[in-house]
Amino acid sequence: MGNNTAAIHLLGKMEERGCKPDIFTFNTIIDSHCKDTLVDQALNLFTEMITRGIAPDVVTYTSLIQAVCKLGEWKEATRLLDEMLSKGISPDLPTFNVLVDTFCKEGMVVEAKSVIQMMIQRDIQPNSVTYNSLMDGHCLLGEMDEAKKVFDLMVSKGSMVNVQSCTILINGYCKG
Repeated sequence: MGNNTAAIHLLGKMEERGCKPDIFTFNTIIDSHCKDTLVDQALNLFTEMITRGIAPDVVTYTSLIQAVCKLGEWKEATRLLDEMLSKGISPDLPTFNVLVDTFCKEGMVVEAKSVIQMMIQRDIQPNSVTYNSLMDGHCLLGEMDEAKKVFDLMVSKGSMVNVQSCTILINGYCKG
């Protein structure tokens, strides 16, 4: 766990000394809170940042989305994604991967596939992380034929298959 109290204290000291915090400062502290699952505090900092006229970016939103996803709050994750899009902030590969992984872990493979389609429409190509999450989602649902199709797709794309890919599929067969 990060020492978030010290970080907030230093943020206050920065301002006392005339050093204005920027997007990088806030993103660092928000991400630390998110990683420690202190989502309410992270959202408070997010609000404070906006109040100060500092616009959030893809890094800010991805940190928040990942944090709420860790807590299984996929509706909040979707809300944050919608808010992000409404502000003209384009999600990137890490943002999409967090959503795909969360939906798959929740057994919502159809929704994960919709996110992958959104990625592709935005010219963001899924990577091994994306496909491993999707394959794992199918395995968790006992859909081994679908998991194998994802694996075969990865093989057809070249160097996408890795040890984790194979382990996911093996694990799925063992539990199947």
